[in-house]
Amino acid sequence: MKIIRNDKLIKRNAKISQYVLYAALATLVLGIYFTLTKSDPDEIGWAYLFLIPSYFLVQISIAMGNVWSRSPRPDEIVTNSLKGLDNQYSLYIYSTAIPHLLIGPAGIWAIKTYHQSGKIYLHEKKKVLKQKGGGNFFTKIFANESIGNVAKESTTTIDKLEKYFVKQSITEHPDINIANVFISDDVTIDVDNNEYPEVLLTAGKLKDFIRKTAKQVNFDVTTIEKITDKLPKES
Repeated sequence: MKIIRNDKLIKRNAKISQYVLYAALATLVLGIYFTLTKSDPDEIGWAYLFLIPSYFLVQISIAMGNVWSRSPRPDEIVTNSLKGLDNQYSLYIYSTAIPHLLIGPAGIWAIKTYHQSGKIYLHEKKKVLKQKGGGNFFTKIFANESIGNVAKESTTTIDKLEKYFVKQSITEHPDINIANVFISDDVTIDVDNNEYPEVLLTAGKLKDFIRKTAKQVNFDVTTIEKITDKLPKES
């Protein structure tokens, strides 16, 4: 498998996530300091000037850390889970309009990653994905543990990639598919495929899924090369 990864972007954003963390800790310390040292109601307002921003900075630093700093990063998990695919496959990591793009005999696959752990299930009435268990008190308070609207995010991802292809003069291509991959080691997916149209799977099952799909669609080398020739080359 060919891997085209934007290492400069990864390193830059990893540094930014560290700076955000330092800013979060600094504002938190100042907020606590003013809380403990100021008793006058007029003066204690200074504490909130630091505590409120620190809360949001902590959220941002955790979200950025999960993507750019914490090892293994989502892109590392995706790469490892696809190891063993032959060189007809090209995996683009932060080098196109979306984080993870796989092109090969299985077609075009945009890979969206989710870090949530616990049990992933489908809400019977709302028909949206929910999480049961997983995460600790700290992450549920300070980090965004919500799965979000997976179907809506998929539509946005496809739109981004379609526009990117147009800019790269890729006017004809197979349909863009979405694979929603849960990368935590402590996650189980309890969703009936007949009830939910999105492809949901764990990182450990991604390679087998791609290989199985390739046997069904089996795009030829010429079709693949017409697309990859207009995309970034190996890093």
